[in-house]
Amino acid sequence: MSHFVLLVLASLLQACLQPTTARKATPEEIEDVRKELGKVMGNQFFADMLLSGPVFKSLEEYFNSETSHEKQQVSEGIFSNHSFCKTCRGLAPFVPVLATLLPDSSSKLVVQLMCRILEPEGSICVPTLSQLALPLLEVQRNSEGGLNGEYACWAISNTKCLTKQSAPNLLWDETEKNLVRTKRTLDASQNLKGRADAVDYKVIHLTDIHIDPEYETRTYGERKIGICTEPTNSQESEIVMGEFGYWEACGLPEKTFKSLVDHIKDVHHDASYIIETGDSPGESHDLSLYQRMKDYLAQNLPNIPIYPVIGNHDALPVNQFPPPSAKTSNPVNWLYKAAAKRWTENWLPPSARPSVEWTGVYVVHLPNNFRIITINTLYCFKLNWWVYTTTPDPGKQLERLRDELQAAEDAGDLVHIVGHVAPATPDCIPVWFHHYAKLVDRYSDTIRGEFYGHHHAHVFNVVHTDRDPNNRNSAKSVAFLGPSMHTLTALNPAYTVYTIDGNTKRVKDIEVWYLDIEEADRTGVPNWKKLYDFRSVFGAVPSHPQQWHDFVQQLKRNEGLMRVLYNLSMRGHSKSTYSPEKANDLLEYMEGYDKH
Repeated sequence: MSHFVLLVLASLLQACLQPTTARKATPEEIEDVRKELGKVMGNQFFADMLLSGPVFKSLEEYFNSETSHEKQQVSEGIFSNHSFCKTCRGLAPFVPVLATLLPDSSSKLVVQLMCRILEPEGSICVPTLSQLALPLLEVQRNSEGGLNGEYACWAISNTKCLTKQSAPNLLWDETEKNLVRTKRTLDASQNLKGRADAVDYKVIHLTDIHIDPEYETRTYGERKIGICTEPTNSQESEIVMGEFGYWEACGLPEKTFKSLVDHIKDVHHDASYIIETGDSPGESHDLSLYQRMKDYLAQNLPNIPIYPVIGNHDALPVNQFPPPSAKTSNPVNWLYKAAAKRWTENWLPPSARPSVEWTGVYVVHLPNNFRIITINTLYCFKLNWWVYTTTPDPGKQLERLRDELQAAEDAGDLVHIVGHVAPATPDCIPVWFHHYAKLVDRYSDTIRGEFYGHHHAHVFNVVHTDRDPNNRNSAKSVAFLGPSMHTLTALNPAYTVYTIDGNTKRVKDIEVWYLDIEEADRTGVPNWKKLYDFRSVFGAVPSHPQQWHDFVQQLKRNEGLMRVLYNLSMRGHSKSTYSPEKANDLLEYMEGYDKH
């Protein structure tokens, strides 16, 4: 059977290679193509991995899973399984071959055939693999030097591929030499101009809203792309999606977002500003929806500035952010331009427009020697295939961050960094964080907090600037990952309120507010409530990164305390039950360190 399938695949590949222009291929060209295909199809490793390898068996299991929880467990298992490393590194050399042989239209047909093997009667495989495989070939075709397959396997597997001895060979040598140009010349007390009489203030953190414009009140649902459920008109479905959200939904109803804005207007009208860390419209990629959401925020919260960033689900295809230097039409230019227009019309000065149109970033200068620096960490995101090219520092985010931090230090300003993917988590490629950690170490006196989204769970992340997460002295910064508004998987919509020390600009207290969607569905009324505040549950908020490090060590020693934190991070929903394994997964996000 496997040889038959490979023969069909080879025949389809050859058929796909027929020229689409008027010129006919010469017999010599066709023979050359057949030889190349023979090399691919005749490779025993390729055949074994394609049809009988454990990773592809896991893919079959994934597409046949019944619930989003089962799919999530399988998908996490695929990348944590050591067999992934062997499979990934074995298949990596075929990417440039297939990218050379197949035009874009033919690649789509190959994906369709693969999915007939993996999911004969389903509707999940084609869109899922299209989001992963087709952009991979596009990057290979349009990047100088192609992809670094070895490094991609290492990063996607959370550094299980390759040894520590071989990984440093993959560093960006020139970036290593040139990134940090100046030495710290003043200590914190001399350099910083924080005012002792500055008052504390409130900041709201929204993230990962994932609005779905197709989500209608009490609609039926069916499982489609990825691990989530989408609305359907079919009343034969056994899934009824609630009025204000559903645990496995691909997105959130627009009315739930509007109820949040109304709630903020009533309860938090005294907030100094809002940070919104990406994935607003989610999978819809609807420009009108994106504009409508930003307009609704501006119209209903006219006295609260909002400082947004872009998320990986805001792009089409999802996750793919080519750097401005890429030799291809940039599929996110429309997003940058739309963001620049809306953000500068409502919240940012006109001077921010060029940098937003460049890569979606900007700097905001606020009173009392304070500034917000946004960075586009999608240029470090491990599922953005463009980060595995030979181009160091894609999008020049590290270089720009260095310049902005140096300018802040020269002015004596304190800084908050805001982005979507947290650099010190497994979602960011290790080489990017390796260089980012050098900047954090150099400017640790200036950086007083980092704020991100993407993870969906509410968690903090201690940024260590060396290779040892147990080294208290290397804890130089703390990142706060906000809870998502999106309910996937089994989460109540939530957001964070920080109290910021007016003098030091460090986080002084943390509140998490949430909406119980089951209660809202029963009553028909969304009732946003405070889930907890840090001081009441855990005592005083640590005031320095090293004290946050101490808190992590305490969590490791005290399972009861870890259980409390885990349940709060998951918004206490019954489907997100505690286990030591899940606690360890959360701890992995609490400790960021250099893996090179």
